Amino acid sequence: MTDSSAANYNESMTNKCSRRCHHWNHAEDKMLRELVRQRGPHDWDLIAKNIEGRTGKSCRLRWFNHLDPELKKTPFSEEENERLLAAHDVYGSRWPKIAKQFPGRTDVAVKNQCNLLMAWMQRKDSKKKSFDEDSNLEEGASSSPEDELKDSGHKQVPFYDFLGVGE
Repeated sequence: MTDSSAANYNESMTNKCSRRCHHWNHAEDKMLRELVRQRGPHDWDLIAKNIEGRTGKSCRLRWFNHLDPELKKTPFSEEENERLLAAHDVYGSRWPKIAKQFPGRTDVAVKNQCNLLMAWMQRKDSKKKSFDEDSNLEEGASSSPEDELKDSGHKQVPFYDFLGVGE
């Protein structure tokens, strides 16, 4: 790389960083809302030219994921949770496809809610399974601790009473 091309590369990287390295502030959000109100939610490169340090892509993402007044920011209802799990059974992890069935919800919000529900259900099933095993122990239906050690694949180590406490 020549000295001039290295300088150009460093300068372009500095410009990119200065564009992306800061969070959106209230003034930028206000300006983006006003520009979208005037021009509509399209032609993002033109909108970005009016907001210093922002690209068309960053403006579009900020609008559709945070500022769009049609976004629902309320918690998911029970009915939405049931529909979400059913859609996940059908479509798997194709979040944009699933999100289309939930107007006002972003694909990220849908994905996070679905993962939260599945983790909650897994914990619930795990606790239920643990409770059922404990119930079986209390009823005497389970084997002895030695049998459980054999079943778990662990080797039983003999006990040596060095202090003579067990005698």
